[in-house]
Amino acid sequence: MYFLLSKFPSLFASLLYALCLTLFLNDTYSDYLNYLNYASSSNNIISAYAQNGVLFLLFNEPVWLLTNSLLALFFPPEIVIRLITFISSFSASFILMTKSKRPFLWILLLLVLPAIFKNYLVHIRQGLAISLFLLAIYAPNQRLKNVFLTTAPFVHSSFFFVISFSLLSSVTASLRLSLLQRLTLPIAIFSFFVPITLSISQLAGARQSAHYADLAIHASGLGFFFWTLILFIFILEGVSFLQSNYFAYMSLVFYLVSYWFLPVSPRIFESSIIMVLLSCLSFTGIRLQAFKILFMFFLSCSWIYLLSGSHTLTV
Repeated sequence: MYFLLSKFPSLFASLLYALCLTLFLNDTYSDYLNYLNYASSSNNIISAYAQNGVLFLLFNEPVWLLTNSLLALFFPPEIVIRLITFISSFSASFILMTKSKRPFLWILLLLVLPAIFKNYLVHIRQGLAISLFLLAIYAPNQRLKNVFLTTAPFVHSSFFFVISFSLLSSVTASLRLSLLQRLTLPIAIFSFFVPITLSISQLAGARQSAHYADLAIHASGLGFFFWTLILFIFILEGVSFLQSNYFAYMSLVFYLVSYWFLPVSPRIFESSIIMVLLSCLSFTGIRLQAFKILFMFFLSCSWIYLLSGSHTLTV
């Protein structure tokens, strides 16, 4: 009983959060019709992808398609979309509120950042993958962690990058590197790989690569400015903090290195942005206060941009 009572605020807030997002979901969002198509025709899509070979199917989110196919056996397409939105947003918020050990109020503020909640309204597939990633991060054992972690890329392909960051950070964190080496190694790696990322994706058969290859980069610079300041605070926290939060640092570096050159960069970064912000809440002293001021400014600008009539919510 005590356990239930202690978790009740988090349970209530998560339910309210998920219900609000589910109710706000409508056909004014850019990808809504695409998700209706997934919910109604995933079996046909799987068959079409399979004709292009197993590799093509694997790199085009088969678990997402299977999830839609299974749910479509019991629910109409509109309900399938809302059900996925509800499950994803509820699980993500409840995990963060109960497992992250960060202040409850700040978790709420993170969840109402447009760059985060839009993944449950606009990029629903990515929202489901993020929930799986959070389940992996806070899984009670390594077996479950591996299951959730390896499933996420087959729901949303951005997690092939996220898992690469995770593996790379695990390897480099175990090495005896100086602060300068830890800072510069990801910059060197991503500077080499960013220019060929889309080409590699096209060779693997990822259908999104052709779309992003022809997409012009529209960047205001606000996100670049904000996250550059956050990266600077990461560095000021020192080598011990950097080693403990190296995955978040690598995610930041990838985003900033690729910001002006890779159209898909924001979508990849949005898959790990929650972990970056959780790391920021571990800043100390004046650096934590500086982050809070910067975050509130960024949150306010994001909401002003949203309320101005744009549904294109990016980092």
